[in-house]
Amino acid sequence: MIPVVELYSTEHCGLCAEARSFLIELRATIPFELREVKLNPGHPQYSRYFTFVPVIIINGKHELTAPIDRKRVAFLLRKESHRDVAHSAGIVLKWMGLMAAIVGIVIRLVGEAAWGYLIFIGAIVVFSIGWMIARDRHGGVNQ
Repeated sequence: MIPVVELYSTEHCGLCAEARSFLIELRATIPFELREVKLNPGHPQYSRYFTFVPVIIINGKHELTAPIDRKRVAFLLRKESHRDVAHSAGIVLKWMGLMAAIVGIVIRLVGEAAWGYLIFIGAIVVFSIGWMIARDRHGGVNQ
């Protein structure tokens, strides 16, 4: 899944227009979904973000307020894009480790104890690596 970027802006904000242009340019090199939220006095987030616009929120975790650091936005978007790939690879490794562990147990039960133990131990290593890669180390909103 590609990252989601929310841009909170107001109508007559020059910094907001710059942030929007920057994000549109950045989308040519890093794929992400851009959701622009126009703040007005009736919007539920108006009092929270009005004095900080533009506000960029990446995947609901990383919140950046004006002035926008372009390098930081690009870094966080790359990080979130790669995190999805790494997470998927970790899940695949976990399943491969689980299946190999079952094979090791079956081989052990058939009578090849040494090979069964060896395969089982290797499977546990693969599963552990997959688990470490797949676990989510991020939480909350970071600046």
